[in-house]
Parts: sequence; structure tokens; C-alpha cells
Amino acid sequence: MSITLPVINARIPIQLGLLIAGFVVLVTMSLSSLWLVHEADRASEEVAHTLEVNAAIVTYQGALRRAESGQRGFLLTGDPAYLNDYEIGRRRLGEIQAELEQLISDNPQQVGKLRMVLPAVQHKLDELQQAIILKQAGRETEMQGLVRSNTGLDAMNQILAQILAMLSD
Repeated sequence: MSITLPVINARIPIQLGLLIAGFVVLVTMSLSSLWLVHEADRASEEVAHTLEVNAAIVTYQGALRRAESGQRGFLLTGDPAYLNDYEIGRRRLGEIQAELEQLISDNPQQVGKLRMVLPAVQHKLDELQQAIILKQAGRETEMQGLVRSNTGLDAMNQILAQILAMLSD
């Protein structure tokens, strides 16, 4: 009596191997896709944060310019209505500064740059206020001397250079 063994089709192990390899490739591609989606979301969040920081920096600069513009209008015309813009700009600076500090708290370089610009901003605000006080007191010659000293211009140039550095960061 002879025993016959069943004939195993030689193609089955090859097909099974290809099926497993295909499954591994499919799983790898799926995991790669999930990782790429996660990275794209993270990058989008970083871009949105950067745009938010840049908008706050530009708004900060705009508030300072509004205060300066209101002061200039008052100095030129003597019309106290211009002081409204001065006060709005000055008040807005404080609000935006707090927002900006919170937005950049995760970036030590930006925090350092803001810390460098704050004394110049305070100096500029003091100069604006001093010129207004002199104008209100009728001390035109002293007011003009203060404006012509370029103290405010120098402070503003320093501020703008630092703001530009913050924007390019």
C-alpha cells in the first residue's frame, strides 16, 4: 500500500507572501498619511500663530502712530479734538502690549526684542505728553524746541527698527 501525499500547489506560499507584503505596504502608507496630516495641522497652527503675532505687532505700531498723529494734529492746530486720537492710541498701546506679551510668551527671542522696545515706546510717549503739556501751557517756544530736538524722531526710528526685527523674526 502506498501512501499518497496531497499535492501542495507551489503558488499558494508565493501568493500568501505577496498578500502579506501588500498588507504591510498598505498599513505603512496609512500610517504615513496620518503622520503627514498631523504634521500639516501642526504647521498650519504655527502659521496661524505667526500671522496673529504679526498682526498684533503691526497693530501695536499703528496705535503708537495714532497717538503720535493725534499729538501732531493738536500741536499744529491747537484743537483739543485731536487729543482724542492721542488718548485712543495711548490706551490701545497698553491693551495690545498685554496681548502681544501673551502671544509671544513661547518665544524668548521675541520677548527679548519686545523688552528692548518698551523703554523706547515709553520715552516716545513721554515726549508726546511733554509737547502737549507745553502747548497747553502756551509755551510755544519750548514746545517747538522739544519737537525740533528730534528726540521723538530718534525714539520712533529706534522703535520702528525693533518692530521690523520682530516682524522679520
